[in-house]
Amino acid sequence: MKNSRNSGLILILMLLLTVVIGAILYSVMLKGPGIKAGKFSSTANSPWNQWRRLQKKLRGHPIVAPNDQQPEINEYLRFNSYVKEDEEFRGSLSLEIRPNGKISGVWGGDYHFSKEIFHDIISGEFEGNIWPSMLYKDDNGKDPSRLFFIARGISLILEENSDTGRVRRVRADLYVTGWLDTDYYATGKVTITSDNQSFEEFTWEAEAKFLGKPSSLGKAFRMLQGR
Repeated sequence: MKNSRNSGLILILMLLLTVVIGAILYSVMLKGPGIKAGKFSSTANSPWNQWRRLQKKLRGHPIVAPNDQQPEINEYLRFNSYVKEDEEFRGSLSLEIRPNGKISGVWGGDYHFSKEIFHDIISGEFEGNIWPSMLYKDDNGKDPSRLFFIARGISLILEENSDTGRVRRVRADLYVTGWLDTDYYATGKVTITSDNQSFEEFTWEAEAKFLGKPSSLGKAFRMLQGR
């Protein structure tokens, strides 16, 4: 009887140890190479905290339209851009801003993170909103004419190591931010993080393509449908 109790206790301890080891390995898998430690100038400047602040503002309130100094969004705008890290290719970005202030898009493609490690972005869809009250600042001062926008999603990257032959999936939160000027040129960043502490940050920029107003898009769609 005593031996059976000891055996049962040992089995329980082994199961608990397995769960702990599995949790640690899962956490490491989510981080993965390519998500490195970095620091923002202040906690408020991190995209995950900016996203939380915007969601609080929008709770029970509609999206605010751009002010008189900022570019008008009367048509669907599309931005297609390469994503880069220090001039190194990090996939492609397609983003759309709608007249109602909502944003959607996708980050995709594949690239060599290093000589041995290859990344294939399996999924990288995101959604968000414009944020007209966010004020642009740089070393030259403030520019109230620029329109800020931010979106969030989940990225899933297939990572292949040519040296070890190891293949694994790396999952991380995806944030896409940008500033749109009055010439309808946008510059922004793509940030991925698994723990809101370590992160990898890329850049993108593109000129807007005007896709037409909602009514004209609806008319074109009905024509395609033969209506």
